[in-house]
Amino acid sequence: MMQANELIQIEGLNIRRGSFHLDIPSWSLAPGQVIGLVGPNGAGKTTLLEALAGLRPLDSGSARVFGKDPWIDPVTVRSDLGYMTDDMPLFAMKAGHLMELLSGYYPTWDAELVSDLMDRFRIDPGKQAGKLSRGQGTRLRLITAMAFRPRVLLLDEPAGGRTGPGGVVRA
Repeated sequence: MMQANELIQIEGLNIRRGSFHLDIPSWSLAPGQVIGLVGPNGAGKTTLLEALAGLRPLDSGSARVFGKDPWIDPVTVRSDLGYMTDDMPLFAMKAGHLMELLSGYYPTWDAELVSDLMDRFRIDPGKQAGKLSRGQGTRLRLITAMAFRPRVLLLDEPAGGRTGPGGVVRA
């Protein structure tokens, strides 16, 4: 049973894909904890983060984020959970316009934080996402995950750089 102070609680989590099997008997995350998932390719790190973000269903067991099932109640969970992958697509528009567009989806969007991070990370708001370097694209993705001040931040390969320049999707 989830304790009142736990942000994430996993019990008997099982996810299968072909011959791959992720099995986590029990695990929790309390406020103030910082966790790093480390393991070889194919160990299930991305699968776990996708399940916690509500992007992948469980085959059995439970995962609760803020007391909610992220697969059943993704809107509630994602309103307080920042999620970023290094290959998350960015829309083909200016970085500043992308931030303005995304701000309408989050009541807790912090424009001052975004401005500060854009300056600190040296992201030109007038530059097209497709013209950003690989590292700048990753930093812009990180800003989008942090801009609404989530209670939990999940970062999958934040420095992996698997995408091409900007990782752009034409909208």
